[in-house]
Parts: sequence; structure tokens; C-alpha cells
Amino acid sequence: MGTVTIRNLDDDVIKEIGVQAAENGVSREEELRRIIIRAARVRSGDVWARLAKHREKTRGTQQTDSVEIIREMRDSR
Repeated sequence: MGTVTIRNLDDDVIKEIGVQAAENGVSREEELRRIIIRAARVRSGDVWARLAKHREKTRGTQQTDSVEIIREMRDSR
């Protein structure tokens, strides 16, 4: 296993990673490890294939216009 050092991260980013780690019950290091592993597994071709599969799965289903949803949320306030 290798070791990576990342320099010059914004303090707010480091803080947010710490918050996420606490929410997931793991160390900051483990949270970063998980993020990096997920990111490394995503390939653009995989994303396009997954999107195509989702399009086929939802083809023909009626979609709700997001404008309607936003208006309903706004009006409910």
C-alpha cells in the first residue's frame, strides 16, 4: 500500500471532511480514503453507460416539470 500527502487544502475543506467523517463514524483519514477510492473507480465511460441504462429504464415514464415542484415548495412557505 502506498502513502499520499496532499498539501495546500483549504481549511474549510478539511473541516467539512471532518464533519463527514464524524457523521459516518470514521476517522478523517478513513473518510478521505473512501472518497478517493470512489473517485478512482468512476470512469467517464462508466458514467455514460450508467446514464444510458437509467434512460432506458425510465423511458416512457411521465416526468414532473421541476418548475411545478419549485412553485409548490415556494407556495408552501
